[in-house]
Amino acid sequence: MVIDPSQIRIRFITACKWLDVSREGLRYIMKTDKNFPVPIKTGSSKQSPVYFDYNELLEWHKAKLAARNTEAMEA
Repeated sequence: MVIDPSQIRIRFITACKWLDVSREGLRYIMKTDKNFPVPIKTGSSKQSPVYFDYNELLEWHKAKLAARNTEAMEA
């Protein structure tokens, strides 16, 4: 079985670990960064799990790195 990375969901806590931020830190990023991927909620309950699309997280991170590198070149 081949797994397509474009279909992989990342749990909220896993996204926190990958980005090395706390849960509150990730919530802050979600609230303040308009380019951050919109989470996927799997149910209507307040306690339903929240996931992120793997490729969207990866693309957001690449865009952040590119912006940082562009700013460093201009400085």
